[in-house]
Amino acid sequence: MREAAWIGRRTIATAAVAAVLVVAAGGCDIAGLTGPADLLDVSMPGSTPEAGQEVAFEGQLVEVALEHTLLRLADGTAVSVSDSTVLHDTFGVASAEAARDTLASEREVIAWGTGVVESVDPLVIVGVELTLKPAARLEFEGRVEAVDLEAGTVSLEGGTTVRVTRGTEVGDDFHVPSLEAAAEALGAGEELVAWGHGWLRSEEPRRLLARGITFKVRVPDPVEFEGEVAAIDADAGTVAFASGTVLHVTAETQINAEHGIASLAAAKERLEAGEDLVAWGAGVVESEEPRTIRATNLTFKVRVAEFEGHVSSLFAELDGFELASGTVVKVNGETSYSNEYGIPSMQAVKEVLEAGGTVTAWGHGRLESEEPRTVVAQEVVFKEIQ
Repeated sequence: MREAAWIGRRTIATAAVAAVLVVAAGGCDIAGLTGPADLLDVSMPGSTPEAGQEVAFEGQLVEVALEHTLLRLADGTAVSVSDSTVLHDTFGVASAEAARDTLASEREVIAWGTGVVESVDPLVIVGVELTLKPAARLEFEGRVEAVDLEAGTVSLEGGTTVRVTRGTEVGDDFHVPSLEAAAEALGAGEELVAWGHGWLRSEEPRRLLARGITFKVRVPDPVEFEGEVAAIDADAGTVAFASGTVLHVTAETQINAEHGIASLAAAKERLEAGEDLVAWGAGVVESEEPRTIRATNLTFKVRVAEFEGHVSSLFAELDGFELASGTVVKVNGETSYSNEYGIPSMQAVKEVLEAGGTVTAWGHGRLESEEPRTVVAQEVVFKEIQ
């Protein structure tokens, strides 16, 4: 019963086969090889041939039934070989008997050609033109440069083209379970690698017929970044560093709120308020010119400038002071004064200085300028030196 299922009916009219023999002299085109390119390729997944239709086929030969002169391919297709079939002797296998003997010697054979569909279920094709090739199984691996769904091919870096057919097993270990999924990932800008095994179809250009193939999206190694924030575009989701590096912040970016800035919008507000921001984290390089990094995690922090030294003079309005080092410290309504050493205000500092005392100050704040070094104090501590 199993043999009968793929042998099928052998009643196609001789005239129908003869009518299509006129194309045999031109060869057949499967995945851009030679000959007519307008034939339905039944080795492609999803192909729907009709009885009497001329088609192209390709695949691994797995069985030869000499009593019926039938060749069975790995995808279940049966090819009937008759006296009218043009069997090319290009690779030394020019008959069904030779194909059988090759398989019996534990060598693998691939077959391709054209024919006329005799039955659809099971798929039986009366061969018009046929090439048989003994082929050693080879492994392949490389970065995917292109996927052609129409031709069923995968172009690898280095020039190798791999053909994926109905007989190809596509691994799904890495969530790219089909040629369509591979094309979609590549179209979305992902870097894709592929590996597997198959048979050499031609050497120049190098083409393989895949028996098995696995695709995987290659995740680039993460890089770390750190820098002074120069600009933020919350709408575009970008952070520009003073160095020229641009961060691409997406919905998947995790923003660490450890230092009180939990969003891009909050960071922009702090920057527009005149505060100095630094940012650091990790991500994936998207481009080098300009250097653009898609951030996977990101932390913002207001850069704090520290100061320390003897107070040399006070501003007339008591809104700041200068240290002996030349650093200028400004104070405002947001400045916090420590009373740890009994000098809790600018007025108290003035009184100590007018009495001939010496005051030292330390604290931190926002760096307003470098020349002269000017800090807007957020917290300050004064202490009289005895």
